[in-house]
Amino acid sequence: MRKIRINKVAVILITVGFCTFVQIAYGETDALDPKSMTAPENSPFSLKDYTGDLWTRPYLLGDWCDERNELAKKGIIFETELTQVFQGNTRGGKNTSGAWGYSGSVDYWLKFDTQRMGLWPAGLITIHGETIFGNSPFSSVGAIMPVNLDAILPQPNPGLTTLSEVYLTQFFSEEFGIIVGKVNPMDLADNNVFANNERTQFFNTAFRGNPALFLYAPYTCMMASFTYLPNDWLTISAFAADNNGSVTRSGFDTVFHSPKGTTLGTEWEFKVKPWELDGHQRFGVGYSNKNFTKLKQDPRTIIPHGGSGTATDDSDYVVWYNFDQYLYAEEDDPTQGVGIFGRYGYTTGEVNPIQGFYSLGVGGKGICQGRDNDTFGLGYYYVDLSDDLPGFLNVSSEQGVELFYNFEITKSVHITP
Repeated sequence: MRKIRINKVAVILITVGFCTFVQIAYGETDALDPKSMTAPENSPFSLKDYTGDLWTRPYLLGDWCDERNELAKKGIIFETELTQVFQGNTRGGKNTSGAWGYSGSVDYWLKFDTQRMGLWPAGLITIHGETIFGNSPFSSVGAIMPVNLDAILPQPNPGLTTLSEVYLTQFFSEEFGIIVGKVNPMDLADNNVFANNERTQFFNTAFRGNPALFLYAPYTCMMASFTYLPNDWLTISAFAADNNGSVTRSGFDTVFHSPKGTTLGTEWEFKVKPWELDGHQRFGVGYSNKNFTKLKQDPRTIIPHGGSGTATDDSDYVVWYNFDQYLYAEEDDPTQGVGIFGRYGYTTGEVNPIQGFYSLGVGGKGICQGRDNDTFGLGYYYVDLSDDLPGFLNVSSEQGVELFYNFEITKSVHITP
């Protein structure tokens, strides 16, 4: 029997940015000139400007009396981001009495652009810390997919601060680069233009990524990723990740030692442009040789009593598909418009409690006059659970819907009611 829960969840989210974001911006030439490549101002990691008044500057604390821009030009970049959520379950689910909570997170980023620092060309060292606080009512909702992913990362433990990521991004040419260190694998694969950020887009875990992948890609682990761009319409990525990684450990105790557990995977991203509108088609496959405890769930899902028992299975695989496609875009800004998105994932269901998954939705930016940087989305997801889960759970699937509209109050402050 398939059991479907209908829940109503009210959410208010406030995101405050104190940060600068780094973008890869190699030039359009076919080959890099060695002298040009090593010049600090020609770093492939571009910078944004901190200057401006409270309403127009992209970062709340501005330029620190002209010092912040100067530090960034010398290769030292500091970022913080504060997210606050007031959320409650108003109807359905497990409980509506006292089912409201305030939660949030603070992200800290310290980045060193090795080219701007005069060390070596085309390198970026990233250090990322996180603090989680407050209490989210996701347990009152009773959903398998947590309704607020931000409230359970890095772990559902209020007051926890972790050093979540430390990694090097290194480009050797316009066509080839690597990332090595402790990384969140979901930032490197299964990306999507309209459903890829739990703070500025959809809150629900099911729309941040493909939950069929979670068991093979822990939230931050030791890994190496290789990216190859043979032309302007194809990106090929391959990676090796420690399947035993944990956000609260460095990872050196598992990546080089037993128990075994390495995930190998690849994703191919095709840029498409039907009717001159941007889109992407992504196909991926992953394989892990880990000795899995059968049906053990990832911390980013909430399956009641899931993963109990001691039965094991040696290795498993996952395949996934992901797309986004603009249906309308402004001529002067191709990111401002409306489009559709979707994800699909499949596993055997023998090891992974999630046997299948798909999501579909609509997303966009700047659809209202004078509100060019507001974003919105409407999405539906379906999770098909393994047939091997115990029958007493009385649940074999879950489906859900989320609608959001994100208002830009200033360039650095956004609210999603």
